[in-house]
Amino acid sequence: MQGAEPGYLLIADITGYTEFMTESELDHARGILEELFAALLDALQSPFVLSNVQGDAILTHARSDKVADGQNVISTVEALYFGFAH
Repeated sequence: MQGAEPGYLLIADITGYTEFMTESELDHARGILEELFAALLDALQSPFVLSNVQGDAILTHARSDKVADGQNVISTVEALYFGFAH
């Protein structure tokens, strides 16, 4: 078993997901959510990599030795936010 390595965990959680799903027609909601997840995945920036998708959240991670500085983390968060907002 490999030891733990220091790093960052970034979770992009879709706010309002449950409400959206309960108030929308399933056929329309599915297509919209697929586009939203695709936009978020397109916005994901290196060194963060996709770990998995859990319900309405995208889990990503980056090893700390791959993150140049804090601005790298902020840039990825901003890219995900703007991908969601767009």
